[in-house]
Amino acid sequence: MSSQPSEYTQASQEPEQPETNIGIVPASSPPTPTDMVHIDCHLDPDTQKEFVLWDDILQVFDDALHIRDKTRALEPRRIAAVPNAVLDIVVPEPPTSRDASSIQATPSVTPRKT
Repeated sequence: MSSQPSEYTQASQEPEQPETNIGIVPASSPPTPTDMVHIDCHLDPDTQKEFVLWDDILQVFDDALHIRDKTRALEPRRIAAVPNAVLDIVVPEPPTSRDASSIQATPSVTPRKT
C-alpha cells in the first residue's frame, strides 16, 4: 500500500484560512486584552495582501467603537491583517457578560475572499 494520500484525500483538504486575532477591550482600558477571537481575512486581488473588514468585526462585536493596534486607533474601516499580533476591539463598557468562549467568531464570520 502506498504511503501517498489518495486523490480523494488530497482534493478534500482545503488550504488553511488566514485569520487575525482580535482582543476585547473596554474603551477606558489599557491595551492588554484577556479575551481573543479569530476573524477570517479577505485577500485583495490587486495587492495580494490580507485584510479584515470593519463590517465583519461588527458581525461579532455589534457594540465595537473602533479597532486599535497597541494604542493607535486604526482607520480606514478596512484594516490590513497583522500576522502574529492581536488587534484590540474597543467596546463602550467592560464586557461583563461575554468572554472569548461565548463569542463564536469563526462559525459566524466566514467572509469570502474578494
